[in-house]
Amino acid sequence: MSCVPPPCDRTFDGGISGSAISHSPSGTIQLQVPRPIRGSTTPHHIGHGLRTAGRPEEALTATQEAVRIRRQLTASDPTTHRPDLAASLNMLGLYLSYAERHQEAMTAIQEAVDIRRQLAASDPATYEHGLAASLTGWSSVVYQAQQDPCGALEATEEAVEIYRRLTATAPARFLESLHTGLRLQSDLLVRLRGSDEAAAIR
Repeated sequence: MSCVPPPCDRTFDGGISGSAISHSPSGTIQLQVPRPIRGSTTPHHIGHGLRTAGRPEEALTATQEAVRIRRQLTASDPTTHRPDLAASLNMLGLYLSYAERHQEAMTAIQEAVDIRRQLAASDPATYEHGLAASLTGWSSVVYQAQQDPCGALEATEEAVEIYRRLTATAPARFLESLHTGLRLQSDLLVRLRGSDEAAAIR
C-alpha cells in the first residue's frame, strides 16, 4: 500500500506522543515509553524513571546526557554501542515530542531509524524489531508535529509488515506491537482517506 498524493490531506488534527500507542476512553491517541530495565542506573533509564515520576524536564536532560555518552562510546566502538545509541535517540525523540520540540524530535528519531535500519540489514533476527519500534515512533512524532502524514503512513506500513513476520514466529512477544501498528495505521488512514479504508484493516 502506498500513500497516493491526490486523496492525501497533508494536515493532521490529532496528536500522538510516546512509543507504544494506546487509546483512552475519550478516543485520544496516547503513546507510552517502554519500561526500563529494573535497577538500571544509566542516564537512559534514569530519564525514563524521571518521566514516570512526573519530572519531564529532568527526564529530557538525562536522556540528552545518555545520547551524548553513547555517541562518544559509539565513536570508539560502534559495533558494541550503536544499538544503545539508537535506543537513547529513540527515547530522546519521544521526550522532545512531549515537550513540543517537534523538529528536534523528528531529527533524533530519524537518526534512530537510520541506525536501526543499518543494523537490521546485517542482522534482522536481532535488530528488526527495534527498527519496527523506531518506525512506529517516528510516525507518531511526525503525526504529533502535524507534518508529512503520507510519510508517517508509509513508515507505519513498513513497521506493520515487520511485526506481521515477527508475530508469525513469536506471537506472544510481538502480537501487541502488531496491534499497536495496525491501530496507528488505521488512525492515519482515517485522517488521510476516510473511515472506509481504515475499517478494512482494523
